Amino acid sequence: MAGTTHRAQGTLGATTTGGIAGLTLLLGTTMLVSTAAMATPIEPPAPPAAGCTVDGMTATCTGDQSAGLSVTDPFVTLEVKELTQDIAPAAGVAGISYETETTNITLLSNTGSQAIIVEGADGILAGTIDGDVYIHHEGDITATGGRGIHAYADQGAAVIEGTGSVTATLDAISTNPRLGAAALNWDGDLTSTEGRGIFLKADNGAASAEGSGNIVSQLDAVTLDSRGAGADTSFNWDGDITSNGGSAVVLSADDGAVSVTGSGTVIADQNGFDLDARGDEADAWLGWDGDITATNGFGARVYSANGGADIEGSGTVTAGDFGFYVLTENDSQPASLKWTGDITSQLSFGARVETIGGSATIQGSGTVQAHTDALTADADGGDANVLWNGDIAATTGYGLVAKSTTGGANVSGSGTVTAELDAITASNTAGTTATVNWTGDITSTSGTGVKVFSSSGATNLKGSGTIAAGLDGVNITNTGAQTAALSWSGDITGTDGFGVYLYSANGPVSASGSGAVTGGYDAFHLETEGNATAALNWTGDLTSTGGNGVHLTTAQGAASVMTNGLIDAAQGGIYIASGSSGSYDTVSVQHTGDILAGGVGVEARSPNAAVTVKVAGAVDSGSYGIFAESLGAATVTVEQTGTLDAGNTGIHAYSANGDVNVTQDGTLAAYGDGILAQNEGAGTVYVRKAGDLGAQARGIAALSSTGAVVVRMTDGSITSGGTGIEAGNESSNTVTVEMTGDIDAGGAGVLASSSNGEVWVTVDGDVDAGGDGASAINEGSGEVGVTYTGTMTAGGNGLVAASATGNVTATLTEDRQRQRHRQRHQPDRLRQPLGQYRRRRHGDRRRRLRGGLPGHRPAEHRHQLRHNRQRRRGGRLRHPGRGQRHPGRELRHDQRQRGAGPLGQ
Repeated sequence: MAGTTHRAQGTLGATTTGGIAGLTLLLGTTMLVSTAAMATPIEPPAPPAAGCTVDGMTATCTGDQSAGLSVTDPFVTLEVKELTQDIAPAAGVAGISYETETTNITLLSNTGSQAIIVEGADGILAGTIDGDVYIHHEGDITATGGRGIHAYADQGAAVIEGTGSVTATLDAISTNPRLGAAALNWDGDLTSTEGRGIFLKADNGAASAEGSGNIVSQLDAVTLDSRGAGADTSFNWDGDITSNGGSAVVLSADDGAVSVTGSGTVIADQNGFDLDARGDEADAWLGWDGDITATNGFGARVYSANGGADIEGSGTVTAGDFGFYVLTENDSQPASLKWTGDITSQLSFGARVETIGGSATIQGSGTVQAHTDALTADADGGDANVLWNGDIAATTGYGLVAKSTTGGANVSGSGTVTAELDAITASNTAGTTATVNWTGDITSTSGTGVKVFSSSGATNLKGSGTIAAGLDGVNITNTGAQTAALSWSGDITGTDGFGVYLYSANGPVSASGSGAVTGGYDAFHLETEGNATAALNWTGDLTSTGGNGVHLTTAQGAASVMTNGLIDAAQGGIYIASGSSGSYDTVSVQHTGDILAGGVGVEARSPNAAVTVKVAGAVDSGSYGIFAESLGAATVTVEQTGTLDAGNTGIHAYSANGDVNVTQDGTLAAYGDGILAQNEGAGTVYVRKAGDLGAQARGIAALSSTGAVVVRMTDGSITSGGTGIEAGNESSNTVTVEMTGDIDAGGAGVLASSSNGEVWVTVDGDVDAGGDGASAINEGSGEVGVTYTGTMTAGGNGLVAASATGNVTATLTEDRQRQRHRQRHQPDRLRQPLGQYRRRRHGDRRRRLRGGLPGHRPAEHRHQLRHNRQRRRGGRLRHPGRGQRHPGRELRHDQRQRGAGPLGQ
């Protein structure tokens, strides 16, 4: 455009008085107006048609213009008004044609109650080769075979505004200025049977449209395209928009921003909205309220190459492809979706928000149904957040996904989540915290229910609801030094995986809550390889069809389990261990409820710290009932109330150099020793038993290297294949046995001994023993005392009390003592020194157990008893399986089992 230029801005929709001044009213956009064109004097031309007058550079046409108007003279302004008939020219003739070559033009037309009706031509055609075009029209237009309104400006800008219904075969309203902006402000319905409703293309400027009315088209309903440096594209509309064969709204800017705001129902064969901004730091924005249907495309696609990308609005969205897709490729800008309403994708994602440097956020509410993933926020750099309230369903993909490389990841909200793959995922690979906070039932057909992962940050899951998954119910993992934590209320099932899996490389792990938990592997698996604690506090039944009920380990920290409910496990009931050498890193189990285990009922280990196991409930195990061990100078405590039925030793409690305390109330049946309590140091060994006891090997064995030993049994009888009660030490500390109840033993009834300490044995009950009935022996100067009340039958000596140099006391309150195949016991023999006493052995006449043991096991379990033959008096029991690899499924995290594996599996 010749001459100097200036920028003019204004708001289209203000009252236009006519003339070139109308070109400055551009929807708030910027256009170039030629001052040279306005200043150059032009000789007024003749009137263009009958019924037209000329005043300066303005031509005014009124009355009957039914034949159409064709103006080529360089008027600055053409006014058409006060018509008496429709403008309805012959076929192939435009209603109003206003075209010049050398000036800016302004068309002001108002057909009033009349209309423009044409066939095979445009309703209004206005253009100039060397100037700007401004059209203001009021009235209806029907253009069969042509365009409703079309403006062109080869060297300038084009603006169209007005009101009325426009129906055309081709584009309803279109313009394509070459060196300026393109703008539209319209109120009224727009219909194109074969073309577009609105088509604005500015080759060197901004393109913008605003207004109201329903738009219906065959091709794209609205297309706005801006070209040139810094040229933006905008669309602001209220009304329904329908494209029968294309997209509803398409906006692009090759060097600017794009924005859409408005409301109305949107229906498209392809995309509902397609926004593409490629300017430097230029944003792409969609704000819309209304239902969106995109049969074969995206509900909305919003893209920015160098700026932010955002969608905000409400309505029901149904799409053949993505419901929403928001993407920015700027290395620092965010992308977001904030929506209220249902979202359905027939073949793809419900919504996906993606960045390569900024944050990605999905926020809103409504039901989401997707063929692949339902909602995904993927931030390659910033935080990823999915904040949603509403039911979620993903037919073949993931449910909710918040994924980041270097930022945090968060999923929170409520609703039922159903997915083929992982139902909820929050993960980052080099970022901060990953968290899930959810209320509602969660189902994954072939994946994990909830997966939370961080390479260096804390990982947390909180919430409530039923979780059911084909793999792990819950998987919470971090490979850093941060916490992995679960707080949940509700049932959890991992059919072919873990019920709950928590892992931290160097941080603490903890799980708390309530609900039934079932796993194809361990019901609960908690593991940390760092100097950190591992803790479980749970109320609810635990079931494992192929692993442990609880598997909890820490490499260098304290470990604790507090559970309440039935545990039913194919392998161990509870396995807990710490590898810490610190004496303060205790290992503790407190369980209320029955335990059914194919392996060890409860196994607790520490290399140096105290170990405590307390069970209030029955224990039925295929291996040890309870196994508690500390290899340090620390106390080991076992308390169990309820029946105990074990395929190996009932209770095994061992400390290398600390106290050992065992209390068991209830019937006990074991295919090894009933109770073995032992230390190899100076710690006291204490056993208290109430209730019947049946054991394939010894009934009770309480052994200490140099510490005191106490065994007290009441309210029950002992039936054993070996010694009924064995208690002993190799020091000057006291050994005490107090038994109230009958003893039926294949070996000795009671055998109590000390190398130099006092030995006291009290038995109130009948004794039937294959060896000696009751023995109290001291190899030094310690005092020895035996008090016996009851009937005794013995294959060896009946009552034995002996000390090398100490005093000996024997009290027999009922003289019904008998020896099997031996002469009656001579009392003076009790006072002989131990060196002169030789125990009589009758191995060929040992009493066999009559009627078997309570809870008798099949023959295939008997191999577990072979280790009993390796025992030496006072020595440490060697256990097959100690230190061996866990024969069950390897841990998936790093394909190796850490620490000593559970016993008896």
